[in-house]
Amino acid sequence: MISRSMPPILTVDVEPARTGRLPSAPSMAVAPIGTDAALAGLKENWDALQTETASPNPFLTWGWMASWWRHFGEGKRLEILAVRNHGELIGIAPFYLETVRVMGVPFRRLALLGDRGVGSDHLDLISRKGFEEDVASAVARFWREARPEWDFVQLRGFAEASPSLSAFMKEIGGEWKIEAEEEEVCPYLPLDPTWDDYLKRLSGSMRYTIRRKIRNLEKEYAVELVLLEEAGAGREAMERLIDLHRKRWNAQGGSAAFVSEAKAPFHRETSAYFFEKGIAKLFLLKVNGGAVASLYGFAMGGKFFYYQAGFDPAWGDRSVGTVLMAKSIEAAIGRGWSEFDFLRGPETYKSHWTSSLRKIWRVSLYPPRFRGALYRNLSCLRQRAKKAVKNFLPDEWVKKIQASRENGS
Repeated sequence: MISRSMPPILTVDVEPARTGRLPSAPSMAVAPIGTDAALAGLKENWDALQTETASPNPFLTWGWMASWWRHFGEGKRLEILAVRNHGELIGIAPFYLETVRVMGVPFRRLALLGDRGVGSDHLDLISRKGFEEDVASAVARFWREARPEWDFVQLRGFAEASPSLSAFMKEIGGEWKIEAEEEEVCPYLPLDPTWDDYLKRLSGSMRYTIRRKIRNLEKEYAVELVLLEEAGAGREAMERLIDLHRKRWNAQGGSAAFVSEAKAPFHRETSAYFFEKGIAKLFLLKVNGGAVASLYGFAMGGKFFYYQAGFDPAWGDRSVGTVLMAKSIEAAIGRGWSEFDFLRGPETYKSHWTSSLRKIWRVSLYPPRFRGALYRNLSCLRQRAKKAVKNFLPDEWVKKIQASRENGS
């Protein structure tokens, strides 16, 4: 699918005065990786590098990105860059190249693996802790000096706290155009030492509501929180989650956002990888021995990333979703995790649990070339046209179009 000849490795000299971390006269080599076989061969080193990053992230793991490439990489080309210092891997820039069209004109876009369709958040370059700016600078210099084949770079789901963007700006200089816009908010909950400490931070009404719903359910039924996390549990866990997710959304007219024919195989594959790695966690709320709600996520770097949930609508009037969320947060606190990341989306229910927000960004970088400028101008014209059409469409049509895009994103 992606076999091709690769350009030679570009060696980048890094000034000691700027980095302050490397020995005298250091150098870093940036090597393109553009075949499936090379991606597979990078697995062990990629996984090892992930353990050395400042902010481990499930969406930057080899398992997530390689699986995304297998399931959604058709028509695209790998453009991964491996950054090494004296032969030792210190960074990976996980890119792919695709052709996009704006008003019928084709453009070549460089983007991050996993950037669409599966809800990957906090995307970034992957760098050993302490070398983030060095890796980003080496990548930017490679872009500038190697004369790559793409017209522009677009980073979707880009991490708010990433030091890469400032390093890009320093390296590529003022000739490039850089545009950054907020793509989505990601609510997150800094976890307290104890469950009672957390409850004290909530409003009196929210604290009362949580306790009442848990008490009412436990008064009538035998309620148990079960955590599936052992290696080999991936298939069972994912099938339970998919079943409860479908039940929930079928009762509301259906949703393809998580369990479409294209996405379910991806999630089955990644769940197997994450369970084997000890990263995946599936919380099940059982009532009288039967699972009525599930919550799936990932634990990395002392944080929990809440990815997806489902519940049996037959139990909706018993607030099993709220009870499960409360018990899952309590379990996260009990495990000593520092944060419960709700990931993208400003859904109202998230605001019941936390008011802390961080953002993910869409960052576009345009080299000083005609085609980059043409893409920007045509994109602007298209946005104006869409806005004009939207102003004339009935609200219900606009909502249907937006729902269709969300389900197929």
